[in-house]
Amino acid sequence: MGMNSDTCQLVATVLPLVMVTLVVERRSMRIKLRRRLWFRRGMLFLFSCSFLGLGFTIWGTQVGGLEGFPALAAWILSGASTVGLALLILMSMASTEVDEDEAVQLGLQ
Repeated sequence: MGMNSDTCQLVATVLPLVMVTLVVERRSMRIKLRRRLWFRRGMLFLFSCSFLGLGFTIWGTQVGGLEGFPALAAWILSGASTVGLALLILMSMASTEVDEDEAVQLGLQ
C-alpha cells in the first residue's frame, strides 16, 4: 500500500491545514478541558503526527512516491491527524453546548 507522488502532494497540502485547524480549534475549547493533562498530551501527539506526516509526504513528493514502511507511516500519521481533528471538533461542539447550558442555568440568557 504505497503512495504515489500525486497522493503525497495532496496529503502534504492538507496536513498544514490540519495543523492550523488543530491550533485554532484548541483555542475554542473550554479552559477546564484545555488544562487537563490528557488533553495537552493528546494535542501534542496530534500536532506531532501532523508534523511527521508532513515530513514523510514532502519527502515522498521529492522522490516520486513512497513504498513500504515510509508509505505506511505516512498513511497512519495523516489518518491519525485527520481522525484526531474530527474528534477535537466534536469535543468543541460539545463544550459549546455545555457553556450554553451553564449560561441558561445562571440566568445569563
